Amino acid sequence: MVSVFPEIKNDYYVRSYKVNPALFPVPVTLYLECTVNQERINGHFYWLDIYFSADNIGVRDYIVGVSFGESELDREAMNAEMDTWALNTLMDDFASLIRAYMDKEDVWCEELERRWVANQKDKKDDV
Repeated sequence: MVSVFPEIKNDYYVRSYKVNPALFPVPVTLYLECTVNQERINGHFYWLDIYFSADNIGVRDYIVGVSFGESELDREAMNAEMDTWALNTLMDDFASLIRAYMDKEDVWCEELERRWVANQKDKKDDV
């Protein structure tokens, strides 16, 4: 039997950060996913993808991917590096990302509502 997944790696390390609610008008969570940088981009050992979600919506938006680390790090050093990236992300005009995220979610809600109403109308027309 041919395997659908010939290789599965369990090399992701994920941390989530609940942001202090006093900083933004809605609840915000940052998600940092770290893995070994297989391509050794920039000569670094790790690759870090940073996402966020807001207002308890749960849909993650991608912010940035960065490489770091000259060699393998222990858990404490990796946590410190990830903590630094999380803090730096918040300092880089993060409020504008939240506004764009909320605008996008509002547009989707309006579109889904429009589709639902149209679907209900179609169902009535079929009767």
